Amino acid sequence: MNLALAGSLIGPISNLIDDLFTSDEERAAAKQRLLELQQKGGFAKAEQQLSVILAEAQSQDPWTSRARPTLFYLMYSVIALCFIGGVAGIW
Repeated sequence: MNLALAGSLIGPISNLIDDLFTSDEERAAAKQRLLELQQKGGFAKAEQQLSVILAEAQSQDPWTSRARPTLFYLMYSVIALCFIGGVAGIW
């Protein structure tokens, strides 16, 4: 999985390099540096963060897997109550 994840990150970053650098020499140097980072484990932190996110999403605990949506629902209700309170306060 780690190799597939690193491989999936290389493509978008490589496209970004193509957009950012105008000369072919700069592009080649940036892509070479990107490959060196991949080989040295520079993507280890990103892989670790993605694995934590996936583990949380696949958790059997309902609070862990639904913590973010629950927070959003709470904030939506607070916003709705503020709006209703503002309208009621005008009268």
